Amino acid sequence: MENIVAVIGAGNAGYAIASELGLKGFKVKLYDDKKFESNLAPVRNSGGIKIIGSRIQGFAKIYFVTNELEEAIENTKYIFICTQAHAHEGLSIKLAKLIKNGQLIILLPGYWGSVIFYNNIRIVNNKEVIIAESRTFPYACSRIEGKAEVNIQMISNSHIAAIPAKETTYIISEMEKIYPNRFYPANNVLEVAINASGLFQTAMSILSTSYIESGKDFYHFKQGYTPSVLKVLKAIWTEKNEILSKLKLSDLFTYKNLKAMLLQPTPEQLTIKRPNNMNHRYISENCPYRLVPMHSLGQILDVPTPVTDSLIQLASIINDIDYFKKGRTMCKLGLSAFKDDKLIKYFG
Repeated sequence: MENIVAVIGAGNAGYAIASELGLKGFKVKLYDDKKFESNLAPVRNSGGIKIIGSRIQGFAKIYFVTNELEEAIENTKYIFICTQAHAHEGLSIKLAKLIKNGQLIILLPGYWGSVIFYNNIRIVNNKEVIIAESRTFPYACSRIEGKAEVNIQMISNSHIAAIPAKETTYIISEMEKIYPNRFYPANNVLEVAINASGLFQTAMSILSTSYIESGKDFYHFKQGYTPSVLKVLKAIWTEKNEILSKLKLSDLFTYKNLKAMLLQPTPEQLTIKRPNNMNHRYISENCPYRLVPMHSLGQILDVPTPVTDSLIQLASIINDIDYFKKGRTMCKLGLSAFKDDKLIKYFG
């Protein structure tokens, strides 16, 4: 059972996780919904996923491919959630009916999704399941459309925490069996979620709109982070740190570290071409599931977030979507009644 891993979602993230774990000798069960059968079909046909890229190469055999969720998680200890954030609500309800005691649900990354899984599983099933989420995704990668191939351009480390927080030590010990030396403990999921790395990608994308829409290739590490953009990012980090300070939590990815990463990119990062349109996940996912939660959390903690709010407003205008309404608010997460110490207590 410990050698069998379920990977839920067969997009860029799912391909990357499934392929690396397959190369490591894990029996990977890859799942996606029937409407995404086109993502699964190449893997079914080839029996695995080819990894290309400068950091890791090879062909990973995939043990089992399915669009039946029950089959995917049967006899597995580790369940990696790699879907887009908008799928968390429906998936968590389906999973709640199937989950067994002792299984681990790990969201890479979380977008606050661990709160949704935790709440829904307690309501539907009340099983003894540990749920965790990471601060960021451990790869920069892209799936090759129509092929069982993934380009892994970069592998990185991340903080992770469990809900409840007392289980974080156990999660770290389990992740060491799968990803040695790749994950570090955070105080709690709240600290992980506030420190989510995607905060900078939405700002960069919005401030680069005209170039992105020009139709030219956009290498965001080469072109996106000019001095003026960095000023905006510093302002966002200031708002983030005011929220963290109010909750007595740590800045896990400081502006100093961010600036160093953006101004001294690796050769692999310099090859990354995205976004290529304004509906890219840097906006359509990061804005509602990373910026909006920070705005909403600031509201209940009485911490103003004017720069974050302005970016949400601009993204809403650009994509004709009210992200303030669509986004993941504290109310939708069931956290709007909590403040300060009570909020920390909720996360254990």
